[in-house]
Amino acid sequence: MSVSRCQRPFAETSVRFQNLTSEIDFLSPFAVVDEALSLPDRCPHLYDVQLTVARWQGWRREDYDRLFEEAVVFAPRYRALYRNKAIYLLPRWGGREGEWKEFAEDSANRLGGPEGEDLYYFLFSAMSAYYEDDEVLALLKPVWPRLRRSFEASEDLYGVNPDLLNMFGKYAYFAGDKETVQTMINRIGSHWNQGIWGNLDPAQVQTWATSNNSTPFRPMGPWT
Repeated sequence: MSVSRCQRPFAETSVRFQNLTSEIDFLSPFAVVDEALSLPDRCPHLYDVQLTVARWQGWRREDYDRLFEEAVVFAPRYRALYRNKAIYLLPRWGGREGEWKEFAEDSANRLGGPEGEDLYYFLFSAMSAYYEDDEVLALLKPVWPRLRRSFEASEDLYGVNPDLLNMFGKYAYFAGDKETVQTMINRIGSHWNQGIWGNLDPAQVQTWATSNNSTPFRPMGPWT
């Protein structure tokens, strides 16, 4: 069994960044960001930069959490801040397995309303990139009802583009939700993105969605 990208130990990840981080002066970015945050007009992305540098520096949890809380008090709807902490909670950075999922749910509930649901979908989509395809399938099943609801909230808030429809259609396919798959295929129309669906073709997906077979075909290959 291959080791998940999110399960590689913190020590291994640290070694992989050792040469890079030894050549970067991480104090300089903090000095620049601190100065920028002292200005009357502040940008929430500055906190995202700080959180990224703090993760690479291997900050202790209490220190990282303190910075994160300061950031979300300033910009509670800036989704990149939550994504940054979700990454920090992966085992490769010292978190425990599944901790980011608890964080995603708690953060969405804390924010509340359509914005909270949008945040949940945003975090799931972002974090799925750290898993292999079979692992994403395992993540989908338990949370599918909420993920579907979150996608709808996200669309109501910000709209969608063809790539987002393709990705959500793929989520629905692997979740075994035939009704949603059919809806997405109709909405995707001629904008089928083979790069997102991988080894699955539209005819194959359409055939499954209208069949009595309850188990989707699961091709081998990386999750995209």
